[in-house]
Amino acid sequence: MEGKPTQCLCLSCSKIFDALR
Repeated sequence: MEGKPTQCLCLSCSKIFDALR
């Protein structure tokens, strides 16, 4: 999480986005 747009989303969403990466 380094100034990414996922910051706005909930932690769960962030984790999913990270997994997709």
